[in-house]
Amino acid sequence: MALHYKGISMKKHFTDENCLDFVRRLLPQAQSDLIQQHLDEGCERCNKLHSIWILVAEVTGRKFQDEPNESAVRVAKALYANSRWKNLVRPLAKMIPPVFDSFLNNSATAVRSHQIHDSARRLLYRTRSWAVDVRLESEDGRRMSVVGQVLRSSQKSAAAVIADVILMQGDTLLAQTSTNQFGEFQLQSQHEKNVNIYLHIRGRRPLGIALPDPDT
Repeated sequence: MALHYKGISMKKHFTDENCLDFVRRLLPQAQSDLIQQHLDEGCERCNKLHSIWILVAEVTGRKFQDEPNESAVRVAKALYANSRWKNLVRPLAKMIPPVFDSFLNNSATAVRSHQIHDSARRLLYRTRSWAVDVRLESEDGRRMSVVGQVLRSSQKSAAAVIADVILMQGDTLLAQTSTNQFGEFQLQSQHEKNVNIYLHIRGRRPLGIALPDPDT
């Protein structure tokens, strides 16, 4: 099914904007019918998105045209962000394999030019198109600091990537941030087992990397 709305043609799925206007009942009837038909056809991704926006509406507890209080907005944003990562980004993420671990091989060439301390664990995850350079430090035995850089690689050059970055243990959100203009990011969290970083790059398939467990 192709949805046509505000000059955008969507052959498979509709966007946050489409879904929000649908929930708010702001769409013309013909466009609303198309979205409802798409949901009735059982599209898992769009039904999850629709459920998230319904939940946001319920949490705010007011009509959309009213101004919600700050507490309700914070709760709604937190619920939406966590659900979005858990249900929409994480299942679609392409996991990138590590190609270098400083604990295993101290002779590999560093990607970034600045000095890396001996206490830091250096990891490089790479595919043909993407590279994620990570420095992992243990602060007190239980907490960790993760400093990284996301690059779009090519044969001749590497370009920084602007992305949302999230740290998750299973379904649990541990921390989140965004890269700066150089593609760099920093996160802090408890150092737990089975922790992954997910990168949401606009217009691209999400990426995922698995961090090493403590004491490995």
